[in-house]
Amino acid sequence: MTGGQAAVYALAALVLWLTARVLRGGWRLPAGQVTPNITPSSAIVGTLAIAAAMYFFGPVVGLLLILSIVVHEFGHVAAFRVAGHTDARLRLIPMLGGVAISDRLPSSQAKDAYISLMGPGICLALVALCLAAEQVLDTAWPQMAHYVYLFGMLTAALNAFNLLPIWPLDGGHVLRRVLYTLSPKLAHNATLALSGVAALLLALSGHIFLIFFLIIGLQSAMQMPKVEALQRPMTGREAAFAAGAWIAMLASFGLAGSPILLYYLAA
Repeated sequence: MTGGQAAVYALAALVLWLTARVLRGGWRLPAGQVTPNITPSSAIVGTLAIAAAMYFFGPVVGLLLILSIVVHEFGHVAAFRVAGHTDARLRLIPMLGGVAISDRLPSSQAKDAYISLMGPGICLALVALCLAAEQVLDTAWPQMAHYVYLFGMLTAALNAFNLLPIWPLDGGHVLRRVLYTLSPKLAHNATLALSGVAALLLALSGHIFLIFFLIIGLQSAMQMPKVEALQRPMTGREAAFAAGAWIAMLASFGLAGSPILLYYLAA
């Protein structure tokens, strides 16, 4: 074992341990529930989401993307459970990824930020695990190592995008919560301004579908002042911790997913 491999294994073990600690209890189904909360309609929509991903990205990449999305949304679900939302469940949405939902609003913006961060947070552990597994498999099963590495890079790139400070992405949620501690008006105006800049950049680059996604998200952003009035704002310490975690994860995913991100930007 080389020093580099040992460092990768140690990092993976540390990240996995931290994730297990932060999501304590969220792994388990609520008491009395023996199967995930899947309805016939969610099963049909989920099947369509899988089929669409395989059609547009190819069977292998499509399935890897769906698996990454499921892990990401399960991180949100687990965080919801830790915050006391036993009704939390995830749903796949064709061409839009997935969503974790609860019938109740988190009582505080700190819980809201925690739930937003733990979708990418659980994927940080997944990327670390993929990097360690790729090292183990590289000699004996190089083809398998390739797919494990690809899965890790796709997950990193997907979560780096998701942490951009744009509503309704997780990064936009966290930034809004952080700015709210300074000024509710600043938080709302920053959400609208960053979304407007993102829409302009997408229009110039020809990504019309993503503009449609932004427009849908902005409809919910316009209602957020009413929602936020029902939640307890974060303290300065909580906001600083949330901002630090967000920046650290964004940098980590950006570095790990850089091969795919650079390829996409150059296309």
